[in-house]
Amino acid sequence: MADNTSKSTSEFVDELGKLGENMGNLLKNVWNMDERKFVETELRSGLDQFGRKFNETLDQLEFEANVKKARVMARDAWESAGGPKIVEDLRSSVLESLRRLNVEMAQRTQSRAAHEAKGPHDGTVI
Repeated sequence: MADNTSKSTSEFVDELGKLGENMGNLLKNVWNMDERKFVETELRSGLDQFGRKFNETLDQLEFEANVKKARVMARDAWESAGGPKIVEDLRSSVLESLRRLNVEMAQRTQSRAAHEAKGPHDGTVI
């Protein structure tokens, strides 16, 4: 019976060895198949494209963050340089100039109308 057990164990080990060898050959054959190579190429291409897009997205986010930071810095510089006050002073000056121009034009129009109502035009410009 010891012989039987020893023989069974030996056969079992032999079969496991053959199974291992067959699995190795199968994996080797599968590894060398054109379909696997195609899938590998597609996966590599897809992963490369994903990596590029991911990096582009990160670059874009960094760019947008830098633009936002630049805007904040520009606004702060504008405000600390008195930009709003300058704009308000400029607006007030332009408004005052427009008011003066309107008054002057109204006075000249009224003066001309009064002059024409008095009599014939003598050729002088008012």
